[in-house]
Amino acid sequence: MKRKLLGLARTAALLGAALLALTAPASAGTLSGKKILLVVAPSNFQDREYLTCRDIFEADGASVSVAGINLEEARGMSGTRISPDLALKDVDPTKYDAVVFIGGPGATMYWDHAEARRIALAASESNKVVGAICLAPVIVARAGVLSGKDCTVWPDANREMSEAGCNYKKKDVVVAGKVITANGPDAAADFARAVEKALGK
Repeated sequence: MKRKLLGLARTAALLGAALLALTAPASAGTLSGKKILLVVAPSNFQDREYLTCRDIFEADGASVSVAGINLEEARGMSGTRISPDLALKDVDPTKYDAVVFIGGPGATMYWDHAEARRIALAASESNKVVGAICLAPVIVARAGVLSGKDCTVWPDANREMSEAGCNYKKKDVVVAGKVITANGPDAAADFARAVEKALGK
């Protein structure tokens, strides 16, 4: 029964992501030649955020890679399974045009993770686009990337953002130069489009 429920949950997440991608404004080919790295937690990452972002980025021509804490299979909240392309310790942010941190409860393990912070900071210092959604913006904030800048996050973590020196805004998506934050899965499509727009600047 548990396996059947997980299967149904994963199907629902896939359908939801596909619907969001289909209803988002089309801009096919706008990311041709761009490389985007998605960072996911080893467990309990937010399936819909991952699937929506990946679908939109790839549909628009980007090359998408996935980084995890190691190369072992990562599992989402709704059962999505991913085999990471590389481990965090091997990530060179300068090789990507954008680094996007996917949220979900599992993302909290990266809040104080040295490698996750290194990636966020190095990407920002290299003038790359940095994106974070749901609970993941705390990673970017604690890396010092959002100090003094406007941001958003999953509501339960707004205190962490303020304590890190950010200006929390109760919005779905906030763009602060080349740093884009969003507050959860319902904002995933708009978040992905904001990342795309930042890549075009």
